[in-house]
Amino acid sequence: MNAIVQIPQLFQQQDLAFTFAAPAQPEAGLLVTGFSATERLNGLTQIQIELASPDNALDLHSLLDTPATLTIHHKYEGAPSVRSDC
Repeated sequence: MNAIVQIPQLFQQQDLAFTFAAPAQPEAGLLVTGFSATERLNGLTQIQIELASPDNALDLHSLLDTPATLTIHHKYEGAPSVRSDC
């Protein structure tokens, strides 16, 4: 599912949208193009997030090992967040 940055547009067409925020690059304008999560009993949880950016000069190394938030927006409910280190 493609991410929609402007949430009001989301509610006209779809029930869900995803946004990504990283304090290391607050103005990066990263769009979520997909994600998956794996949780294992007595193991680590792994979350992979696929992102796209219109900025070819974005410093991707500045995002490594920094906190980030993936937010799931639903038009009928609040928005729970998943916070992780990249």
